[in-house]
Amino acid sequence: MSLARLFVGKGPLEMAVNSIAKQAPRRRVDVGVKLAILVTIAMVALGYVIVAKTPERAIAIASTEDCSRFFTEAACTALLQRALAIHVSTAPSFDRRDLCELVYDTGNCAELRDGVIALGRYAPKLAAIAMTKERDGIVPLYFNSSGELGANAARFGRRVYFGNRPVGRLRDMNAGGLQLPVLSDLTGAPFSAGEVRRLHGP
Repeated sequence: MSLARLFVGKGPLEMAVNSIAKQAPRRRVDVGVKLAILVTIAMVALGYVIVAKTPERAIAIASTEDCSRFFTEAACTALLQRALAIHVSTAPSFDRRDLCELVYDTGNCAELRDGVIALGRYAPKLAAIAMTKERDGIVPLYFNSSGELGANAARFGRRVYFGNRPVGRLRDMNAGGLQLPVLSDLTGAPFSAGEVRRLHGP
């Protein structure tokens, strides 16, 4: 029932009621539009908050090809030298290669060097390098013995170590014919740039 039908005659009151009745649908539409705009703004704001809270992922480099996807050849050479220098001071080392290979398996150890100078000590070879896009954190990673291989390694990746303790898992992912290294922390979450900086920042 129209609001106008509640009143008799065509006086100012009836005209006012008619005017209100005609405007009511428009106001409902206006409220609906405003509500839709507010919901859209809220969703966009929530999206910004989620993005802001998402940790920046670390870059995983397991080969020269991996490095060249992010950096120039000169930068890759400098990064590898820096990673090896950190590895010298943080990795477990042995006086003899055979002693190293008793722990880390045959073929998995290399002599440590300071630039071109051989140090006469042996440590597990690098498996990968974790770093930030800004290069303000770099962590050389190595595998333990092959005895850790198994169902978990095949599914979640093989554990990688830094400073003689496990810090994450490394696996290969096939993407369009490319084998890309995927690095996660021990919980399975993507390895973050913040974790790289915490383990070994500038």
